[in-house]
Amino acid sequence: MIIGTGMAGIGLARALRRLGDQRSITLVSADSGDDYSKPLLSTGFAKGLKPDQLAQRSASELGEELNAGMVIHTRVSALDVDNQKVFS
Repeated sequence: MIIGTGMAGIGLARALRRLGDQRSITLVSADSGDDYSKPLLSTGFAKGLKPDQLAQRSASELGEELNAGMVIHTRVSALDVDNQKVFS
């Protein structure tokens, strides 16, 4: 499970897949989980683009690309590492 679909979370999932890792991956996102270039957000906002115009691919497309499950609009509130549980 990877919490967060920012550059680091998606980058980790991509790196694992590039290395041939076939383990199950689930990405958890507090937002829509759509993939967009975070550094280009300010440019998009300056141009008046709507959020859906910034997305390079939807969460479902990203999940398919990474062979990963996507849990969207879910904020993680706590982790129980010893028992491998995530609370939202």
